[in-house]
Amino acid sequence: MAVVAAQPEADTDARGPRQLLREVSRPLARLVPYTDGMTINQRIRAVLLVAVAGFALVGCAPVDVPDPEPSASPTPSASAEPAAAAVYISATGFTVVDESDETVATALYSSDPQAAIAILTDAFGSEPELSVRPSDLNCVPEANVVSWDGFALRYGIPVNSVPRGQLFEVESTAATVAGLSVETPGGASVGDPVGDVAAGLPAEQVGEPVTTDLGLIQSVAYEIGSGTYVPWDHPEFGSYDFWGASARSIDGMIDRLDAPVLLQNQC
Repeated sequence: MAVVAAQPEADTDARGPRQLLREVSRPLARLVPYTDGMTINQRIRAVLLVAVAGFALVGCAPVDVPDPEPSASPTPSASAEPAAAAVYISATGFTVVDESDETVATALYSSDPQAAIAILTDAFGSEPELSVRPSDLNCVPEANVVSWDGFALRYGIPVNSVPRGQLFEVESTAATVAGLSVETPGGASVGDPVGDVAAGLPAEQVGEPVTTDLGLIQSVAYEIGSGTYVPWDHPEFGSYDFWGASARSIDGMIDRLDAPVLLQNQC
């Protein structure tokens, strides 16, 4: 018995290529307005031309390229304040200077004590200790004391115990305080020979050495703030108008710088 090979099933879609093209073309033809004399094929070609032209226009359209963001420029850092290197005690005030000897801050003894305390606190880099100096009922009056190790500022002193018009006084008992050198304007500090400070000064600014229990004490007025020297028997001796900055020494070596101090008084 002969075996007949199975034949593939015929495509059920018997539509020919032309019929398929015609069915696909009808929707496309509707995209182009009808014009007398145009066949369906002509309308389809018109649609295709419009589509191709549209794609060409899109392909040629410039593309917006965002402008590059400007690179961030480094922000200039604020210039650092000059670091304090020394404190000069003069007759009328004190001055804080940097390593180049440029003035950082200054305060007159006739100015607000609180402003002067703020300057010193910033220079020394620490808060001071607060205390009250009691009166000895003689030559040492009561005073408010603001102190760092080796440096003190006193205010609230009775007016008859300080030079006229001065509101506070300072005292240094150390060559350096919190890393800052404390000096006369001429560069002398605690521990230096007082003779170097006295050299060249008028005789009336160099006190006579006095023997005490501490040793041989001598005071030198290294700078005058105001007034004129008068002999001890002069009617104006002991007035509050002759004052300045003083270096006290024990056995020839400076142990203290003071300003402003009365250079002639009854004490």
